[in-house]
Amino acid sequence: MRTGMSVKREPGYGYSLYINMDAADLESKVTYLLARDGSRLLNISGDGPTNNTQFAASWIFAEEPVWTWNSELSASAFQAAAST
Repeated sequence: MRTGMSVKREPGYGYSLYINMDAADLESKVTYLLARDGSRLLNISGDGPTNNTQFAASWIFAEEPVWTWNSELSASAFQAAAST
């Protein structure tokens, strides 16, 4: 079962929290929330056995610079993405 909660948004600001997500759910949620209103991942926590990790994460919606999602990057790819 997937569970989600969203705090009432004030004009220009808000938070969203989702729990019990597997890796695919997390990736999908990041992409969806970023496209929907520009929400950015604020924090993430994962726990569980290998190949069955469950994640909880919260997002913030606020006026900020452009933000992009990069997952499963090598150290050199992370450095390259961070420099642009």
